[in-house]
This record gives sequence, C-alpha cells and structure tokens, in this order.
Amino acid sequence: MNGSGRWHISLNRSRFLKVISAGIASTSILRGHGDTAGTGKPDVVVGVLTDCQYADIDTPPKSKRLYRQSPAKLKAAIEHFNAMGDIDFMMHLGDAVDCKEQSYNVVTPLFATAACPIHHVAGNHDFDIADTLKSRVHSLLGMPAPYYSIERNKWRFVMLDGNELSLFAFPKNSPRWQEAQEFRSASARKLADYNGGLGGTQRAWLVKELAAARAACQRVILCCHYPLFPTDGHVLWDAEAVTEIVRQNGDIIAAWWNGHNHDGNYAARHGIHFLNYRGMVDTPKNSYARVALYQDRIEVTGYGRETHRVLRFPAQDFPRPKPAHSKSPA
Repeated sequence: MNGSGRWHISLNRSRFLKVISAGIASTSILRGHGDTAGTGKPDVVVGVLTDCQYADIDTPPKSKRLYRQSPAKLKAAIEHFNAMGDIDFMMHLGDAVDCKEQSYNVVTPLFATAACPIHHVAGNHDFDIADTLKSRVHSLLGMPAPYYSIERNKWRFVMLDGNELSLFAFPKNSPRWQEAQEFRSASARKLADYNGGLGGTQRAWLVKELAAARAACQRVILCCHYPLFPTDGHVLWDAEAVTEIVRQNGDIIAAWWNGHNHDGNYAARHGIHFLNYRGMVDTPKNSYARVALYQDRIEVTGYGRETHRVLRFPAQDFPRPKPAHSKSPA
C-alpha cells in the first residue's frame, strides 16, 4: 500500500515478449494515427476488454445488448489472449455484470482462467445489486482498492474509479449518496444518473500519482470506466476538474482508456489519445483488443467490433478545434 492509503502494484515479467508483426493496417485516417504499424519489441502488451455486462435477462426492446451471450464471448476473448503468449496483463474497463449479485458467480470463474494478471476498474452496472452488497463490489472483482496504479517497464497505469461520486455506488440516503445528490443539484451541466465522478479526494490522489510518475520518468495511461473527452452524455460528472489535471500533465500522459459508451469513440487533445473501447455485450460479434505500447506509439489490434489503430505520439488534436471566426454552414 502506498503513502496515499491506496494500493500500488508492480508486475514482474514472466514471459519474453514476442516481436509484433509489421504492417497492421489502421482503419483510421485521422491525424495522430499512423497508417501502418512499425516493428520492434513493445514495452508492454495489454489485453483490453470492457462491458462484458452479463446478466441472465432478455434483451430489452430496441436494444442490441445480448446479455446471455457475454460469458461465451468473455471465455473466447480470454482464451485468445492466453494463446497469444505475450500478454503482460489483461484489464477489464468496467461493467463486468449488468445487474444481480448472482451474475458475479458466472463471470468471476471466467476471469480466473486468465493466464496472466487481470485488473479491473468498476463500472456503474457493477453496483446494480442490493444496497447491503455494494461495499463488496471491488472485492468481488478482485480489485485491491477502488482506485490504484500498476507500474510496468517505465509505464504507469492509473486505474481510476468514476463511481466515487455517484448515486448508485452507495446505499440510498447514505452520506456518500447525499454528497452525490448535492453535487448533481449544484452542477451547471445536466448530469446523468448512470454516470459518476472521481470526487475531490481521488483527484488529489491522481495529482500525486502523476507527480510520482514524472519523478520516475514514466509515461502514463489513465484507465476509467467513463470517458473524459470528447464531451458527450457519458462523461465523468467532474470532467472539467479532471480535464484540467490531465491538461497540466499532457507531456507524460499518453492516453485515457475507457468503456461505458458501447459504440466506442476516439478523440485527441493536449497531446493525449482518448480511446473509448467498444462494449462486448452488444451484437453477436465479440469485441476486445491486444494493445502494444511503444515509446513512440500505441498499436491497437482489434478483434470483432474493435478497431485497429496506430496512435502515434504526440497525439494531434482530433477533431480539430474550429477557428474562432468560423461559422457553421446554414
């Protein structure tokens, strides 16, 4: 446990990383994306999954979510990562389950089949269980704390908890719930009940983590269930305050990774790639990614619905800000 009272994890490499094959085509032509991958040995390789969101329930009307198919998709993705042999660790970016505490009994044994460590951030649906069990969500997911960091080969992965300030992570009418209610009522921006925020205590911890990364000459990946940018209906409640912290540290932050918006998204600001991975639960097709980190780029090899990308450093603004004098077409 580090001095902040939160856990700090250091992973030891147990396998020789294979050289990634050259010529992975990027499906994107955005600035900040290379059109082909390079060669060489990556610093770290991560298997990324998000929004498995299993529950033994029917698909709602007008929804694409196939809840009962998620265990088979999760099993297939983890088996594929295991077979690759070069994954340093896996991460799931929230919403392991959709609802009902018994859903954990199905997904937890599947996560346990990973041949390497698997790390989680919690999502909003992970708390859609009885109030008396909400405090157990992080232990059910095998998390050392609601938020924590992982160090690996001059990279620091900061695993953030976007539920610390929310209406669903704590029992109704509890002090933490009332704090969230007051925050939402005072906000000038309309805040959705299915989103949450980091809160002041965690933001202060994040500042310290970034200072520690800077002192250690590490590059940083920020991981959260919720997006920070671009601004849409899924972003953190306290996105403005978090964005200012991120902006001030854009020289060491390589990317922000998140789930939550199942359609996926990409943007770039302040030299940082903001990558929203696609949700596993949607459509019959699976969705997950092998992500290789290099000193000059991130290579995302997508499977199923996930997109192939080569994201070079520093990220170039996308979409480009409009000039102040520009006018929208009539």
